[in-house]
Amino acid sequence: MAIIGYVVPTFILVTPTFYITYISKTFSIPYYTTFIIIGSPYIGRFIGTYMYSRFRFLGTPFMVSMSVLGLISAYMSFTDNVSVMIILRFLIGIVFGISTSFAVEVAVRTRKQHIIGLTTG
Repeated sequence: MAIIGYVVPTFILVTPTFYITYISKTFSIPYYTTFIIIGSPYIGRFIGTYMYSRFRFLGTPFMVSMSVLGLISAYMSFTDNVSVMIILRFLIGIVFGISTSFAVEVAVRTRKQHIIGLTTG
């Protein structure tokens, strides 16, 4: 469970970096706007990690965060508005921060070295 909580959000977060030219040409936007779209989740990740550390007493957020991640990603695949895409990528970053913080915490609790290694890099 901890590995899935790290791998899936990482895939969603990192994949667009391989398509910078495609994104720029498809939406007819300059490269700096493409980098804003790609970089906004990293700011969201910081906020998501902070939120997890403050509100973890509310319960395990794994299923909620993964569901929200799926819904935001599905909605983002149908949008062609750059502003909406930047906001959605920022929200993906928040969810990413929550789910990876949870994954790392679970991995450390298991005390299994291979799981800790897979979730923390």
